Amino acid sequence: YGSASYNGLLSFIYAQMDKNDPRVVAVKEWLTRNYSLNENPGLGKDGLFYYYHTMAKALSAAKLDLLKLKDGKVIDWRAELGRKLLNIQAGDGSWKNDAGRWMESDDVLVTAYTLLALARIHQGL
Repeated sequence: YGSASYNGLLSFIYAQMDKNDPRVVAVKEWLTRNYSLNENPGLGKDGLFYYYHTMAKALSAAKLDLLKLKDGKVIDWRAELGRKLLNIQAGDGSWKNDAGRWMESDDVLVTAYTLLALARIHQGL
């Protein structure tokens, strides 16, 4: 699923694996084939904000600014994710997941994940 795959990519980066290693290439291919901002691929809404956080952290660490998706479209993931997060912010400034698995119905936790993701987005600009 999505967040686990981004964590895998992050682990490969921390292990200083070559970007051409077949495992690194495979996870990047999976992530671009399954790219979504509407769900945590494979889990739906479960863990969605943790997914956003791991996505931003892994793609920043990988120094990937643009992603080429399975349909050939090239996207600026920072702009797309940033726009998505700002569009789903609650009126009180927080974020919350309607799916409560892994405590994501807790707006404090979800807002923390979101702010960490936004920091990674901003860091690369």
